[in-house]
Amino acid sequence: MPHQVVWTQAALDELSEILIEEDTPDGSNQLEDTAFFQAGQLENQPLLGPVFALLGKPYRHLVIHPNYRLIYVPRKGQVFILAFLHTRRKFTRAWKERRRPVESPPPKPQGEA
Repeated sequence: MPHQVVWTQAALDELSEILIEEDTPDGSNQLEDTAFFQAGQLENQPLLGPVFALLGKPYRHLVIHPNYRLIYVPRKGQVFILAFLHTRRKFTRAWKERRRPVESPPPKPQGEA
């Protein structure tokens, strides 16, 4: 059964900011298409990306382009895209400097591992 992929507003805002910064219409459209395509893969493969070592479980990541990564959390029936970050920036600094707090996914239902 496919999982529902849910982009948080923070992740969408970060993607929009990066597309504006890129300022290349062709490249921006391709980056946007790639981001949504890769996120869409999580519908059927929610564990596709490895656990993100800097955050630990349940956080996972997908490098969708040499310069960009998605940070996400799979939950029963859903996958929450929490962030869209540039890979060249030191992750800990980028995570702390985010303008928006991390939108936490809902708590795990009782009995879920």
